[in-house]
Amino acid sequence: MTVEDALREAWDEADVADRVGLHGRGLFGMPQLSEEADRRLAELVQAVHRAPTSDDLFDACLGRYSRRLGEGGNYFTSAHLARLMVSLASPQPGERILDLACGSGGLLVESARQVSSKTGGEDELVLMGRDINNEARQIAAMNLAAHGLRGDLGQGPADSLRRPGGPPSACDVVLVNPPFNVSNWVGRVPEAGSRWRFGEPPRDNANFAWLQRAEEELSRTGRAVVLLADSAATGARPVEQAIRKGLVDSDVLAALVALPKEIFLHARTSACLWILSADRKHPGWGRHPRSKQVLFIDASPTEKPAIRGYRALPEESIRRITTTFSTWRGDDAGPGHPDAYEDVAGWCRSVSRADMEAGGYDLRPSRHVAGSDTGVVEPGGVDRTYELTRELYSLFDDAHHLEQRLRTLLDEA
Repeated sequence: MTVEDALREAWDEADVADRVGLHGRGLFGMPQLSEEADRRLAELVQAVHRAPTSDDLFDACLGRYSRRLGEGGNYFTSAHLARLMVSLASPQPGERILDLACGSGGLLVESARQVSSKTGGEDELVLMGRDINNEARQIAAMNLAAHGLRGDLGQGPADSLRRPGGPPSACDVVLVNPPFNVSNWVGRVPEAGSRWRFGEPPRDNANFAWLQRAEEELSRTGRAVVLLADSAATGARPVEQAIRKGLVDSDVLAALVALPKEIFLHARTSACLWILSADRKHPGWGRHPRSKQVLFIDASPTEKPAIRGYRALPEESIRRITTTFSTWRGDDAGPGHPDAYEDVAGWCRSVSRADMEAGGYDLRPSRHVAGSDTGVVEPGGVDRTYELTRELYSLFDDAHHLEQRLRTLLDEA
């Protein structure tokens, strides 16, 4: 038996075609291997397929694959980030979950895991993933199958920045960890300026395109968690300020969480989680609508070393972030059932629309948390030094992006 035959057999026996709609025929395209290598790989595929459970092994392989082959912003979402993003979105049984750049399907798998842990058994989640990369779709299909899940990965590779025909998906939860600072995206969306709710995104950066696409796919009571480069929170260009203003003034933007630098395997860019909510008045939100307010959490100092050049959020930090957010919105189902939200100097602050407007809609969490009323920050103190350091890192990232854009323009000339 060849390795391609073994893969197709395992694919069919795992019922991947029925679970996610991807058939094994024509998917694999194996390279030409020596007879011995082909035989040994086929034996390995068969051995893994015969194992009683393979989800842990599959997760480990994904991590190694991402470390070795990922480049720039193209990598699979690590397990600790997936836990944080899904916890903040708080999916419930029966809801529709969409990942616009699903990669390996990790956010979908984590959504199912968290819902199953709440219900103690089977859930009725509708899992949907889209990705422009067909290889990523195949890996997502195997990931879902390895965890015994069903999902809709589309009819083929899909560019989520090019809205399909028909109405939006009306999803309860949208999760997306897209490539950062994509510069060559405009040609992928015809007549882009005709349908952006908060303004046409910069032509040389897709960050705000991803953010608005996530918001567009929400149901009337849906919420989204989007991971973006730090620069999206503070870019000084008028078009970026206008989009941030629109998100704040419409009450769509609920919270921003600053993450540690070097938390990604293949990108040194620091990043923020943007939490969106289509409606803060429905019962599922919580007791406190928090109208005209945005919660800022600065979790950047909370990482712990994991492997060389890579950091991870410890479980206690993930719990603290999600507890802070759930307390702020008055969600009694939140971890720990805290009594009341309070600003904490250096950690979190609930900021009014008026304060954000006065600050020119600069949405860096470090900027707002450092000014928390719960503590006095001396101009020359440690907090001010930290804030200036974060700002310098952001400027470094902007300079790097501009350099990449200039190189692209020179190559096209």
